[in-house]
Amino acid sequence: MIIIKKFSIILCVLIAQHAWSANVTVTKITDKESLVPSKLNNTVDRIISAYSGANRKYYAQPENQWAKKEVRVGLDSLQKRSIARFEYKYGSTKRIYHSFSGETLLNKPLVNNGGAAKEQFKTWSQEEMRENEVLVGNKISEADYENVERYFKASSFKQANDAEIKALRQIETDISEGIIPAGGKLTVYVNQIPCESCMPLFEEQLKEWPEIASAEVSYLPQNKSYFSKTTSHEMLYQDNDAYRYSYDRGAIAETTEEETLQGAFTTHRLNKTRYGNFLEEYNNTEQIAAQEEATACAI
Repeated sequence: MIIIKKFSIILCVLIAQHAWSANVTVTKITDKESLVPSKLNNTVDRIISAYSGANRKYYAQPENQWAKKEVRVGLDSLQKRSIARFEYKYGSTKRIYHSFSGETLLNKPLVNNGGAAKEQFKTWSQEEMRENEVLVGNKISEADYENVERYFKASSFKQANDAEIKALRQIETDISEGIIPAGGKLTVYVNQIPCESCMPLFEEQLKEWPEIASAEVSYLPQNKSYFSKTTSHEMLYQDNDAYRYSYDRGAIAETTEEETLQGAFTTHRLNKTRYGNFLEEYNNTEQIAAQEEATACAI
């Protein structure tokens, strides 16, 4: 009788553990018809739109005068960020998290300004998001990273503001605060393989997180030229830790089709962050806003 009781307890524990394990897959995209580049491109568009809207409100203040060299700082910084898009679906509702490594894009006067002006700019950026859309901008502080009540952790604080962990922590917060329900399905798109410190977030931590049902993570293969256009594979493998990790995980593009996937994303981001293109879109949006205001006044 005691043996049966003990067996029942063990069985219940095993069943509970299985129920709490999410089905998580991490896949390199190789199909040239894949929609992953367009998903990531849309996230770049939304990040740029947020930056544009925040600048519009910032430079609407009489003490601030538009300057190309100021605005370019935020655009240039986006070219160097890792980009991730998290789609959390529960029932018929989908909530999209646009994430990127580091802090919210800022113009030059605000980069080193730790005061209210910077926080206001971040708020303006977030206000550009649509319903069920989140800009994952704010950096994780060291105090927040060390908070023992938080589930997701990177290998060190140095990696705490990578795009992936920022998004997962935001989703964790939204579930704990009741903004979204637990038990949803997560679809993730990343512009390259999650780095060595972030991969355990998916392969270990996310799998054991009881708050979601499943997660599909897709990433674009990275081109060798990203690491160096002239250095040989042998030298890169020997001297570059990131290249060696990507190569060992099969994340380097092996065919022209795979290179095209990364190229579709990289080219789009480059075009969107060119100052001339940004300014043209900014001015067009200004004209539309002015027309809407004039129409509203007429009514």
